[in-house]
Amino acid sequence: MKRFFLLSISILCVMFAFSQTTATNFSVNDCNDVNHDLFSELDDNKVIVIAWVMPCLSCIEPTASAYLTVQTYSGSNPGQVLFYMVDDYANTTCSTLNSWATVNKMDNVDAFFSNSEISMSDYGTDGMPKIIVVGGSSHKVYYNENYTANDIDLAIDEAILDCSVAIEENINNGNFELKIFPNPVNEIATINYQIVEKSEITIKIVNILGETVDVITNLNQNVGTHELQFSTNKLSDGYYFLKIQSEENTQVIKFSVKR
Repeated sequence: MKRFFLLSISILCVMFAFSQTTATNFSVNDCNDVNHDLFSELDDNKVIVIAWVMPCLSCIEPTASAYLTVQTYSGSNPGQVLFYMVDDYANTTCSTLNSWATVNKMDNVDAFFSNSEISMSDYGTDGMPKIIVVGGSSHKVYYNENYTANDIDLAIDEAILDCSVAIEENINNGNFELKIFPNPVNEIATINYQIVEKSEITIKIVNILGETVDVITNLNQNVGTHELQFSTNKLSDGYYFLKIQSEENTQVIKFSVKR
């Protein structure tokens, strides 16, 4: 009976580790003696990709893939998406870690760490590499995989979008009870919203770069509940947010297109 109880506890612990949806904070110095407080950086709407490496031969391909993906955001989101490389068990020197990255053409890593306080065990089963994506003031984990960096760009896009929505929501001063369904959207989306006084209403679709990619409506509308549909044939698969605005009020919600 005791053995079964201990086994049950162990299973629950493993399930909890795998189900972690928020980051674990750390406040440590990197290899250049610069302090990093993870939550403070995320609260500043940063998106951070962390790769734990041995370093080892099998670590190269997925780590380099994640690194190169992060570099693609340097033009569109300068300074927002960061790449941190961490030694797996803090038993590799900083100079060795840095040299391994440079040899494997990862010469613009934002920070190196060899510190046991940054533990990959906080995110489930250890793996080399283990790669996570965390972002925004919610400290959310958007990606958590061992040995691969497949679709990491989708996780980064979602994190950037959530940061953008958070910034927009800071200026929200009204509630249209805006809804969009289905979400994710395949071909046709339905928008439902309420207006409490007659006004000119603009509804836009904005991408993760903050660019308006479609204007759904821009009309004077009466008080009441309104519903309309729009096609996603102009949109690529990915994350967007829907912005409804009157002269006095603004509301933003996130949605995705997936075919």
